[in-house]
Formats: sequence, structure tokens, C-alpha cells
Amino acid sequence: MNLDDNGHRARDAAGIVFRYVLEHRAATMPDRVFATFPADRTEWTWAQADEAANRLASVLAAHGVGRGDRVAILSDNGASMVQTLLGTTKLGAVFVPFNTGWKADQIRHAFDVARPSVFICQARFADRVSGMEPGDGLPALVILSDDDSRDAAAGAAELPSVGVLADLTGSASPERPADPYIDVWDPYAVIFTSGTTGRSKGVLCPYGQLLGQVEHPMLPHCTPDDVFMGDMPLYHVGGLLAFMAVLQLGARWVVTPRVRVGTFWDTVKSFGVTHATLLPQVATFIEKQPPRPDDADNPLRIIITGSYSRGLDRWCERFGVEHRYRYYNATELCAPLMTGLDPPEDAATGHVRPGVAVRVVDEHDVPVPRGTVGELVVRTDRPWEMFLGYVGDLPATTAAWRNGWYRTGDLFVQTGEHTYQYVDRLKDAIRRRGENISSFEVEEVMLRHPAVVSCAAVGVPADDVSGDEDIKACIVPREGADLDVAEFIAFVGRLLPSYAVPRYVEVYRELPRTSTQKVRKADLRAAGVTSATWDRLGAVEGVRK
Repeated sequence: MNLDDNGHRARDAAGIVFRYVLEHRAATMPDRVFATFPADRTEWTWAQADEAANRLASVLAAHGVGRGDRVAILSDNGASMVQTLLGTTKLGAVFVPFNTGWKADQIRHAFDVARPSVFICQARFADRVSGMEPGDGLPALVILSDDDSRDAAAGAAELPSVGVLADLTGSASPERPADPYIDVWDPYAVIFTSGTTGRSKGVLCPYGQLLGQVEHPMLPHCTPDDVFMGDMPLYHVGGLLAFMAVLQLGARWVVTPRVRVGTFWDTVKSFGVTHATLLPQVATFIEKQPPRPDDADNPLRIIITGSYSRGLDRWCERFGVEHRYRYYNATELCAPLMTGLDPPEDAATGHVRPGVAVRVVDEHDVPVPRGTVGELVVRTDRPWEMFLGYVGDLPATTAAWRNGWYRTGDLFVQTGEHTYQYVDRLKDAIRRRGENISSFEVEEVMLRHPAVVSCAAVGVPADDVSGDEDIKACIVPREGADLDVAEFIAFVGRLLPSYAVPRYVEVYRELPRTSTQKVRKADLRAAGVTSATWDRLGAVEGVRK
């Protein structure tokens, strides 16, 4: 792809829109492998991927789906999921992946927001929508997908107008559908937010945004010979970034149903994975697996970790990974901050990427002095690099954009001329003894304890100063670990300022999480101090020391 004078990839639709890139790859490298699906025991060349997309597009078009219509899917990552992504967008229609952790109430909400024309459901999730009717938002056409069509048929018992994906596409035309003339400003997906503080919002995402999320943070560090791990779910923007990088580079994609810590390295070795995206909790779980003599004997050469950095030098050394890089992003954003390759662990979250402007502001949108904590706001030089809005929620869209800037809801501090450090979510920061404490930084330290596998730090009302907060550490021990709470507090006390050391500790079997695995801190704050909470000061009656 050509670069413009500012180093951006040329903004022609032919180099960005999925349909046109896929068709170009199918014409120029038809026999090169595009994707491997270990769970489906199959792989697709670029030509086969194009044909699979055409067949599904033919099925959808026959049922009236066209430009701007929405096709929802509830499925694990796999061949059916990728076929739905590619086939839907062939028509200029909009891909709407549902979170596989949702239950009936969340699915009804998503139907109400997205109002899809067609719903594709993996057979094993059919029970979540059984009994639903069009009044619940369920489309008239429901297509079941699964490796085994008998399972699909069995799961269809209580669903209306059901077809089985393999049967429908097997008899459909492999010819390309008419070109709807898709451009960079057209939406390719509705991606739902995590819903940490309320109902999930449907983020309408244009093609230009997805290119903006990969062109500077990812593509300069990757090559067409890379093999990208596709274990992040495609209902999450992180999963779609790997897909877009594969499209742009003509690389290979190993698509697995979900992240599995226990088999991560087996997948890497079996399929030659060279690039992986790691969430903080996944990196932590992997590192806390028992060491093996062959830990470093693998083809993985580069990892991307979002804004997470603590312990990555140690992680990469143990597992023989040569390179790493970070970026800051969100479903609504355009990866505005990035680090470049191999940043020091103590480097800022990132520098401003080309084509983006950011500010750190107070509650009135007034920029604060360098070194002062405030909310990060963002805008782009080029149009169509940010989300188009929240579907059906004009008030939320209006609140997110103010004075021409998108309000991220994240606290940052400017550390250099163009560098910025993440502090916390605006709603998660803890105020104690005149100090603004980053729950993020407290959690990073708590995770260093060898017995802790997951944690959250929240503020609870202080009992001595009105309006002040004390810190409660909510921790999940590693399986089989003998966690001594007093020793744990002593450990973090050696690494944190005194005002940031938690007063309270509560041990959990698991933390409450959203369907995208983000901790529901609002639930932990609402629980407050309970009879199971340990108090290092012993100052609260009824709370055990």
C-alpha cells in the first residue's frame, strides 16, 4: 500500500475496505494461506476465504440483506465467525458480534440496540435465545452454525425460521455479489462496550477507524511472514486489530475459539505463531504457570500488550520473545498513543501517533499544566478515524464529544513534550488524605506478589474523614497458594507510598467481571467493607483483623 506525505497509508477504499483487500489478495496470492482454524481442523487460502465470503453473501442477499443492514452473530472464534465477518461486509452490511458470555437479558438488550436483519447463532448457544420471539428483537431469520449440522439441527428446536449455515452456504453461489461501493466512512461493525458501569453501548465503527488503529502502532513492526494469533474474541476490538493487520500485510492468522492459558504455548508451537496480543491478566496467568525447561523454545517473536508494561522484560526473557510494544486504545478510539518497539518498562504509556491531537484537561475541558492529572481528550486530523457514535443513544454520543474533542474517561498526566502516562479510569481513581491514588498502579504492585493471580483496588468510604476514602484490595490467590494477608500487606507496603497501601483486604474465589472480562469495580465498591474483610488497622467494629 502507498504512503502519503505524512507517512499514512493511502486512504483509498481499495486498500482499506475488507471486501476489496480480500479480493485483491485472492487474485494476487490465491494459494497462500490466509487463516488456520485449529478447532475446525481446516485452513483457508485467500481464494478459499473469498469464496466462503461470497457464498454467505449470496445467502444473506437472498434474504434481503444489503448495504447498511446488520447481521448479528453469537459464536466463538472459528471459520463460521470469520465467514460471517467477511460475507456480511461483502454486501456493505454491518457485522454485529455478540459477546459469548451474555445471557438472555444481555442478548435482548443487544437485539434492541442493533436491530439486526439476520441472526447467526452457534448451536451450543442456541439455548440462550430459545423461546425468544420477534417482540424480543429476534430476527425472523436465524441461522445455526456448528461443526456438526446434527448439533445445529438439534439446537434449532425452539427457534423460528432456522437454516443451518453449512447447508445454506454449501448450495449458494460462489460468485462475487454486486459491488455496493463501500468507502472508508462506511461502518463495518457494531462493537459493544464492556458495560462496566451500565448497559453495554453499541459502538458504530467505520473502516477508516480500524486502519487508524493498526497503521502506526502495529504495522511497522510486522511483516507478511508473520503468523498472528487470533485467540482474542472478534466481539472485541483487540481481535479485529489482528484481522486488519493480516489483511494489510497478506500475513497468516491462527484463529482459535478463545484464549486458553493452558494450551497457549502448544498453539504457538504447533502453528508457528510469531505475533500475539496479550491482555494483562493473560500475561500474568501464563507467567505464573510452573516453569518448564523449554519455555523459551518457541517461534513467538513479538507481543503487543495494550498499555500494560510491568514485568514484561522478565516475561520476554523467560519465554524467549525478542520484541514487544504497547499502545493505548479503546473501541471508540484510534490507538492515539503508542510506544514504538521495545520501550523500557518504566516508559510512559505512549507518545502521540501521527495524525492525532490529544490534551489533558480538567472538568471544564481546560488544559491542565504538564505533570497535572486530568482527563485525556482526543481528536484526529483525518476524518473517519474515530467511532461514528453509539447506536440508538444520541445522549451518550453527545456526552462523549464536547467542544470538538472525544472524552476518553481516562485520567492521564503529560510526562514529556509528546508523551503521556495512564493513571486510572476517571471513575476508578481513589481520593485519600489529599492524594489522588491510581488503582491501576496499586494493582500492578499487588500482582507482583507470587500468590496473587488477579486483583482489584477500590475506594471505600473512610470512617474518620467525611468524603475521604480508604483502599480495599480485592485479591484472588493462585490455586494452591497459601496466602498470608498480613505478609501480603507487608509486601505491597515495601513497594507503595504509605498513603497508597490498602487498609482493607478481602480474598475472593473470583472477581465479578463483565462479559469482556473487565472487573466490575462498581460492584466491589458497593459491597464495601464486609464481615469477610481483613482490616490492617482493626478500626472497624465487626471486621476481622
